Amino acid sequence: MSRAVGDSGAGALVGYAALPYAFLAGLLAPSAGGGLPAIGSPQLLGALACTALVATIAGTAIADGVAGFLGTAIASMVGAVGSAVVMVTGAPAAGVAAACAAVVMAFSPLIPVLSFRIARVPLPTMPTNAEELRSDNQHLDSASVLERTGAARRYATGMIVGITLVGAGAHVLLVTEGRWIAVAMSVCLALTQLLRARVFQGVGQRLWLMLTGFAGIAAVAVEVGVVVGGVAAVAMALGLLWTAMIVVGMGVWLPNGRLSPFWGRAGDIVDWLFIVSLVPLALGVLDVYAWVRGLAG
Repeated sequence: MSRAVGDSGAGALVGYAALPYAFLAGLLAPSAGGGLPAIGSPQLLGALACTALVATIAGTAIADGVAGFLGTAIASMVGAVGSAVVMVTGAPAAGVAAACAAVVMAFSPLIPVLSFRIARVPLPTMPTNAEELRSDNQHLDSASVLERTGAARRYATGMIVGITLVGAGAHVLLVTEGRWIAVAMSVCLALTQLLRARVFQGVGQRLWLMLTGFAGIAAVAVEVGVVVGGVAAVAMALGLLWTAMIVVGMGVWLPNGRLSPFWGRAGDIVDWLFIVSLVPLALGVLDVYAWVRGLAG
């Protein structure tokens, strides 16, 4: 429809509507016609693999909706790999999800570079000496640059969508896992997502990261409040309220205010510290430390 009729919006809508059907088809495939099976790693592997295939085909064939299809394909592929690892090794699902989230967050600083390369944005060559500077007469097609820059923005948004979908799935498994290290991993992942939002300029890009981060914090607060109850639940609710007020205040102040370079650099350092801290926490959720201690008897 997108190519033949020229209505890319309708084609994207049809492509998005096909994704749930692909997921259900892959989910029911391992049962071989025997009814609705118990959902496990084989079923999720089939469901996510089918979803990744349909999202890839749709993103290639449809001229619109690239960000959504790319994000769905990335998240589905990562989820399929994680499901395969759980199925083959018997590792805890929460630990594998934590490892997947840590890996994709570690690659998040490469999103701008990758999006520019995929979109093939033309960049001027810098002169290396005085002679090249004097003879510099490069001309770039402004229309082509704008078009490819828009494509790069859509690719970057798609990658962010994929990362946040992986993070959202990890939050669900980590919060329901119940151990303190899983909760700590979820909190650290949520804070990392919130800090990553400051790097990107697109409204949609920031919204995906911020909403996922706040959803992770809210899920942890609800889980802790249900388990502990009483004063802890009230403290969590007040903490969420203050966090929301701070975010709203920053949103009102930042358009007209300016942060000093010191705070920008401090944010970069804290951001990297959180990204690095995801690795040991993910290993803890995977029970790697317990396995190493078991080797010593």
